[in-house]
Amino acid sequence: MAALAWVWRLRRRIHSTFGDLEQANRELRESASQLRAVFNSMSSLVAEVSDNGYVLRILPTRFKPDETFPDGVVDLHLESIFSRHIGAMLMEGIREVRAASAQDEIISREFEFRVPGGPRWLLVTFSSLTASSMLMVAREITRLKSAQKEVMSKQRFYSALIRNSRDIISVVEPGGRVIFESPSAASFSCKTGCDDTAGNFFRSIHPEDVAIVKERFSSMVRTGMGSAAFEMRRKRNDGAWVVLEAQATNLLNDDSVGGLVVNAHDISQRKAFEEELQRHVFLDPLTRLPNRALFMDRLNHALARVQRHETYRFGVLFVDMDRFKIVNESLGHGVGDKLLQSIARRVSSCLRKVDTMARLGGDDFIVLLDDMEDEMEAIRVAERIKEALGEPHVIDTMEVFTSASIGIAYYTDTYTDAEQIIRDAETAMHRAKGTTDEGYKVFHAQMHTQAMQTLELETDMRHALERDEFALHFQPIIHLPSMRIAGFEALMRWRHPRRGMVPPLEFIPIAEETGIIVPLGEWALRQACDTLARLSAMLPENTGRVTMSVNLSARQFRNKRLADSVESSLSMSRVPAEALCLEVTESLVMEDPARTRAILRQMKELGVNIAIDDFGTGYSSLSSLHNYPFDTLKIDQAFVRAMREEHFTERTGRNSIVRTILALAESMGMSVVAEGIETAFQKDALHAMGCTHAQGYLFAKPMDADSIERLLLDSDDGVFDATAAVSLRKSAPAS
Repeated sequence: MAALAWVWRLRRRIHSTFGDLEQANRELRESASQLRAVFNSMSSLVAEVSDNGYVLRILPTRFKPDETFPDGVVDLHLESIFSRHIGAMLMEGIREVRAASAQDEIISREFEFRVPGGPRWLLVTFSSLTASSMLMVAREITRLKSAQKEVMSKQRFYSALIRNSRDIISVVEPGGRVIFESPSAASFSCKTGCDDTAGNFFRSIHPEDVAIVKERFSSMVRTGMGSAAFEMRRKRNDGAWVVLEAQATNLLNDDSVGGLVVNAHDISQRKAFEEELQRHVFLDPLTRLPNRALFMDRLNHALARVQRHETYRFGVLFVDMDRFKIVNESLGHGVGDKLLQSIARRVSSCLRKVDTMARLGGDDFIVLLDDMEDEMEAIRVAERIKEALGEPHVIDTMEVFTSASIGIAYYTDTYTDAEQIIRDAETAMHRAKGTTDEGYKVFHAQMHTQAMQTLELETDMRHALERDEFALHFQPIIHLPSMRIAGFEALMRWRHPRRGMVPPLEFIPIAEETGIIVPLGEWALRQACDTLARLSAMLPENTGRVTMSVNLSARQFRNKRLADSVESSLSMSRVPAEALCLEVTESLVMEDPARTRAILRQMKELGVNIAIDDFGTGYSSLSSLHNYPFDTLKIDQAFVRAMREEHFTERTGRNSIVRTILALAESMGMSVVAEGIETAFQKDALHAMGCTHAQGYLFAKPMDADSIERLLLDSDDGVFDATAAVSLRKSAPAS
């Protein structure tokens, strides 16, 4: 029984052992199957290689043999499969594995194969398999190498961009530590590698801009904002501040960056250009004073302020230089520009810092007196300006004298915009111009009314010539010894359809200023010559030649067509040139002496006579008369009216001035005409002193052509009848 039990146990043990072996065999088959599946899924070549370089066997994988690994490589040497050079490198890998102390040492090598269709790459690894063989795993990495090459190419591309970019690229931590900066930042004081104790990035930024940059960084971190734009100034190593336009991008959550990327580019030149453009927009380039645009802005601010503060008051001064054009024409625009700069400095020195002085253009300046204590302050400033400008200006070693006319306008609640105040200050300036008093005027409402009337008159005048509203009146010039008519002076008259007869003193200055005087003067010259031809035909043959005097205004005198106009008028009327006398004022002569001489000589070449009118009221020197081709000298009526019977025998006063003028004219061979004869005493006194010609109300007022014709018809053999003239004068229309 015991034996049977032992046999039974043995049988059970054998059966169990066979079961374990079968289970182990199944597990081994499953492992082998799994291992085969692993190898079959591999895209690498797996082979056993002997230590001396022969291929012992190849494990089945998904790797497909091709030109690189042809069929039948088993038992071949690596140098036969590959090239000798690559085979030698593989053998070196096998030796390195055998030489390694660690049994799990793995050696890898990369190889490039030149095959049709392009190069291919393999990654080959060796590891110890048995005491005499190695496991060689070869995997194609052509795509990987291509991808790596592309990545490296892009890296080189972006590196070149960063290296050669003028923009500054910075990677900064929110606290200011610089992680990276592009090479373009090398010119700045804070570069990569700076000490971090004070915050590298912020240390090179302008102190006034640091708070702005920190606020942008903080806002991006706090809100998670993706980007922010700002401007900042950074100091270069040479100490200069550079204006940068920056764009910060939040890449704190990007593991490859981990910071705020600041891309900045230099806009210093653009900012400088913008500032220069701003100066051109708001500053006068010559004087560096504010221009009209900036002045208007400040004046509008003053208007807004006066609405908020009842006690606030301001005033405007319009400053115009007198006779500035003469400086430009005689000394040149270069001297004129320097004079304007000197004037700007002088006037500015008379003002407070809160006041604003601007140049409107040309020789016009304007001043805003801010926050005045009282209205007298504007007058005090005007007086200081007049005094400052009265001192000579030294321009290129020359002394140049100037004067100014100033208009003052105070703020009142009637003003609604800035233009109105400037307009009224300019109106007051025009009233001040030419006055002999202090040279400034304060605006009052009546000035505006008068200015509007003047503007209306100007508008009407532009149509008056074409509507035939102008006419010439003629005042006889008498030869005192014979009391015969020696000539006439043509005087302009305007019969306005609504206002009636407009005095010449009202419309001639407007015509001169607007330029209407040029066509009007040409018309007058033609009419005067035609009338002279008609009147000359009525006089007896023994009367002698009768002349016609025509006044030339300053603008006419400077007109390039003057000579053509004179020549054409004489030709069309068939009046001899010597019968025409052109009159110019003494002040016109002195505006530009050299140019005046040239024009007068041109007139003399035509054969006409030249007279200097209002002599004695200007600034010319008596001794300078010989420089001009004058034929006649006209004594101003102011000297004639001042002659009194009780002073006739005296050699002083007005009588002595008239004697001096007569003596001067005689010495120079010039004829003399005395103007403004109103009394018989004046006529007789002038005749006694040697004056040969005269005109005035004693003989006749200016009359129209028809009245002059009647006067000539009533004359006895051309001898002037004073009684008939007085009678005709009373019946003649007012002129």
